[in-house]
Amino acid sequence: MPLAGCAAGRDDATSHESSPHLVNADAGSVAVRNVVVWPSNSGSGTAQAYVTFTLVSQVTDTLTGVSVGNGATVTPTDPTVQLVVKPQAPLVISNPDTPTTNPGLAITGLTKPLVPGTTIPVTLNFQNAGSVTVQAPVRESSV
Repeated sequence: MPLAGCAAGRDDATSHESSPHLVNADAGSVAVRNVVVWPSNSGSGTAQAYVTFTLVSQVTDTLTGVSVGNGATVTPTDPTVQLVVKPQAPLVISNPDTPTTNPGLAITGLTKPLVPGTTIPVTLNFQNAGSVTVQAPVRESSV
């Protein structure tokens, strides 16, 4: 006789809101890992959101551009930083709304508000590896 059940208690899995999983992709020799878009909570500047991810590669390559959604502008939070991934040296792009020393990428010019639990297209362009587009999850603000 088949049985069906449902979790119960304070921390059961069925009572939590579901959200899209982390997104991974490859652009040539560059592995793109854990792509996520975060609405901004900082209130500083004009950034509406940030995109975060990790790049891993066996050969040196440079991230030359990122686009999010339909025409949003993505710029480094520190314009002096070089966005280069090297062998044995992953490039981590972090959310500057959280304590970090990693570079960040700010998103401006979104045509509509981000909705946590949905996805948005993110395209990463590399000097040698070409480009890759993923549907990145939009997460709750981190602070």
